[in-house]
Amino acid sequence: MKSSSKFDIGAHVRIWRKARGLLQKELAAKANMNVTQLWALENGRFSPSIKNTERIANALDITLLELLSSPDEHINSPDGAGAEKSSLHAPIGEIMPVLKSSDGFPCVDTRTQKRLIALIEKAREFESTHSALTPTNLPLSLQVSTSEAGAEQLAYALRAHLDIGSAIIHDTIPLFESYGVRVLDAKLPDKPGSISFYDTRNKNFTVFIAEQFKKKPWRRDFLLLTEIGRAFLFTRHDHLPRHETKRSRRFAHHFAATFLQPESAVRNAVYSLNIKPDEWTYELLLRMKERFGVSALFFAIRLKELALITRHKSDEFIKQIKHHYASTNYDEPMAKDRRPGRVHDLAALSL
Repeated sequence: MKSSSKFDIGAHVRIWRKARGLLQKELAAKANMNVTQLWALENGRFSPSIKNTERIANALDITLLELLSSPDEHINSPDGAGAEKSSLHAPIGEIMPVLKSSDGFPCVDTRTQKRLIALIEKAREFESTHSALTPTNLPLSLQVSTSEAGAEQLAYALRAHLDIGSAIIHDTIPLFESYGVRVLDAKLPDKPGSISFYDTRNKNFTVFIAEQFKKKPWRRDFLLLTEIGRAFLFTRHDHLPRHETKRSRRFAHHFAATFLQPESAVRNAVYSLNIKPDEWTYELLLRMKERFGVSALFFAIRLKELALITRHKSDEFIKQIKHHYASTNYDEPMAKDRRPGRVHDLAALSL
């Protein structure tokens, strides 16, 4: 008899949900659950009660026994969900890069693009054995300007859509994966460090992040959010690849910084410690930025944007941080003394 120690109810729920073509928020509504609770369940963060498990099974229109047994026994059977959902094996449409290469703003060469597209096809083939890949379900068609104010508006609209308010997120990549964004590691140069592609048939974004940043979560999260910002510009241009400019890059970067460090959360964190703009120390800045899971550089820049630190001190710290990055290949200052937030919670710190 096989041991039950490896049983993962969350994985079963995720496979069945995707087989039914449901988004997390749709299944959560049908099962009368909070979407954050369902996300945590699917990612193995907690075990549901029998009552909740029954509600989920009913919402999926399956029996409790089917949910608890191997999904392959039912989804891949002639009479199972796989037969009902022909899109499980939907072909890939045209896959195009969100950005074109241009002088001063390198993308990747044609050979690298072909290699990355082949990886997307392999990932799609692997995923289709169990479930249909859902379209990227993000509000990327909002009518906001491409200014920094528009970037902030988009960041807050996206947070509202994800139902996370001003919570500080330490599981950024799993969160976006649950909304149809595929995130993969790949061999890429430090610049650009990330690149995204769009599948026209499945309406899905794939984001590649340079594999050298695997152990640098601050960098990975910022690169992912930067690509989401670029995806917004991509949808505004009728889903056609576009050249990046200083303005568009500034938009994507400001969107990422705002999403990861919402103004109310940063202000409340600073006010709670009663730190005046001229009282910051380098060590205090490094400790505080840990609460947001961002790089020291972008936390210092965010404090400067919100006038929570004097220009003199921020410029001094930014210079010190950049020197550290240059001498350590972008390792974070005080990384060995890192004290992360509650990584097992979706909202590590809600302010």
